[in-house]
Amino acid sequence: MIKPDDLVFWYPMVTDSLIEVSSNNLYGFIDLQGKIGIKTIYDNITEFEDGNAIATKNGVYYVIDKEGNETKVNVDHADKISAFSEGYAMYEIDDKYGFIGVDGNVVIKAKYDNASRFSNGLAVVRINLGFEGFINCNEEFII
Repeated sequence: MIKPDDLVFWYPMVTDSLIEVSSNNLYGFIDLQGKIGIKTIYDNITEFEDGNAIATKNGVYYVIDKEGNETKVNVDHADKISAFSEGYAMYEIDDKYGFIGVDGNVVIKAKYDNASRFSNGLAVVRINLGFEGFINCNEEFII
């Protein structure tokens, strides 16, 4: 059992009323009253955005909510998955970028050479190492 004295505060940042902590090189969150909110069982974890975060456990990516419920991400062999922004998390696979939703499913396939997180409903993407533009969540080029 983990006691509060065993916890290391990893980031002094509060996201969605949770504070990231670690114990034995595993990560989780406590609430503002110091109670364990998300057990320290994850190898890596992002900050929460609108109630969801990305976490890895034994090399598998999960979407977790503030209660600790896990949904396996449906992306095979992702190299990296970023924190959520506006309900979408950017993932990288074989040097290509795409986006997943909070349900863990692919929303936009990894086909862009570079991409940014969504902001104000748009993400910057680059294809063919040159063309750059803004897409919305339906993958329509806006600009």
